[in-house]
Amino acid sequence: MLGLCPACTDDDSTADGGRTSDSTGSAVASSGSTAGLDGTSSGGAGTTASTGATGRDTTGPEPGTSTMTSSTGSSGTGSSSSGDASASTTEASGDSGSSSDDSSSGDTGGDPVCVDQDLGGALVTVLGDTSLAADDWDPPCSPGQGAPDVGHLFTAPVDGFFAFDTLGSAPLDTVVYLFGGADCSAAVIGCNDDVSLAIAQSRVSLYMQQGDPVVVMVDGFDATQAGAYALDIDAVLGPCTSADLVAPLPSTTVGDTTGAQDKLPPSCAAVQGRDVVFRFVAPAAGFYRIDTFGSSFDTVLHARSGQCSLHEIACNDDTAPGLQSELLIPLMLGEEISIVVDGFGLDEAGAFTLHIEMLEEQRLTRGPARAGQPG
Repeated sequence: MLGLCPACTDDDSTADGGRTSDSTGSAVASSGSTAGLDGTSSGGAGTTASTGATGRDTTGPEPGTSTMTSSTGSSGTGSSSSGDASASTTEASGDSGSSSDDSSSGDTGGDPVCVDQDLGGALVTVLGDTSLAADDWDPPCSPGQGAPDVGHLFTAPVDGFFAFDTLGSAPLDTVVYLFGGADCSAAVIGCNDDVSLAIAQSRVSLYMQQGDPVVVMVDGFDATQAGAYALDIDAVLGPCTSADLVAPLPSTTVGDTTGAQDKLPPSCAAVQGRDVVFRFVAPAAGFYRIDTFGSSFDTVLHARSGQCSLHEIACNDDTAPGLQSELLIPLMLGEEISIVVDGFGLDEAGAFTLHIEMLEEQRLTRGPARAGQPG
């Protein structure tokens, strides 16, 4: 099932004096907890970095950058040289690698077409043109309708966080949304219109387990938006969480998001941010306060049920009077959640402090509504 633990960190760690740092410089330390690593991912247009299904980090340029290297198709695995994964670019032509209901050339009528191209598990940049397609689907996160759309079937090659963006598609005003299955009869599990107020392109990221399929739909904001696009698929491979928070409560965990990547989007902040994810299992039924007071940057704090599932249970941007965040969440005994320390924008990163305390132990037979103060 999708989203039951997108991998937020890499799995190669180096311990140093009670702190664990990753290859990009992010670090986490905890009183009584063991910290893991945070991987890297690229969102640049024109190329992607690709690895085989080994569970290692996928590294590449930061969003908005481009580095061209040669490729030999889109088989889902890339060759590496001197520790850098090769890049791959493929064109959505409508006849190669497409499904049996292919329609990217001459998609003019009849039944709606879901999959125009089957990408397998390739971490590639797809170059296509929506003006060659029809308007088969409408995005749930955008009021605009009437734009042609192109669908791409992607199957996760390994467990990990996967990001799908059209940042290299300017001037096309795109919308990207994901159907959570191998066809468009499945529910939409992610949708984004604009990355920010200043960027009219789109990005959706989520955690996927090996073999999970999604249909990635590239659409336009309205009927005037059709043309050439670049769909970049990137990944941070590895487990969902950086560390388990197992210290006795109340607990304090310190870390740093500087080297982290944007893996899980919060519902209460419509901007990209660098995040670190922790696993927490409630030691007793009760209400838990989780906060980032004392952190060095403008934080966003959100929590998801299970391990990086699609179900967000609470989210907070700012708790007055500062720029840090606070959640109040009721949990059952043994209930597992993923706690995400995020930043309000890619420039908002640095040292953080994460506090957890149980306010009241009580018998909960049915979890009440989750409380997350809106930012």
